[in-house]
Amino acid sequence: MPVFELRVRCEVENVSSLIADASFAWRVRVRCTNCGEDSPHPLVLYSTDSVKLTRGGEASAQYKCKLCGRQNDISLVKDEAQSEYVVTTVDDDDDDSGASGRRKNNKKDTDGWRPFAKFECRGMQPTAWEFDEDLIVVAGSGFRFEDATFEDNDFYGYDEVGKQESSVTELESEFRKL
Repeated sequence: MPVFELRVRCEVENVSSLIADASFAWRVRVRCTNCGEDSPHPLVLYSTDSVKLTRGGEASAQYKCKLCGRQNDISLVKDEAQSEYVVTTVDDDDDDSGASGRRKNNKKDTDGWRPFAKFECRGMQPTAWEFDEDLIVVAGSGFRFEDATFEDNDFYGYDEVGKQESSVTELESEFRKL
């Protein structure tokens, strides 16, 4: 089955990572590869979801295309011990001191894209990720914004430990076939 990698990029200030934990609702829009029909609503997946497939095996979710009637499935790929999905926004070898500077998170990756999660798909391909306030934002000091609210793809908060502002702005996403 094809695997698609969800990649994100953003500008950050005093932010070391973004985390999607086990309770995170992955909202993914998909397109049927049989007829090309786009899903009218996003599929909602959790890392703990598992449904039995009629042809055997398991997936995170099944989706029946409204146009052609084909039964498709999607799985969130994870390691056995993996409990969270993390995207780091700061490289270990940054010249900046810690995570406090404002910059694009593109020191090593082409155009600033960072891998976040992988989806294995049968009969469909992901077209868009819809995110909301379920993400956890980790400040440079380690302070966690557990209830981070993104408005217009931006997050602003105050790091109580580091005593400074933290922000994630211009958060974008794309899917790439591996």
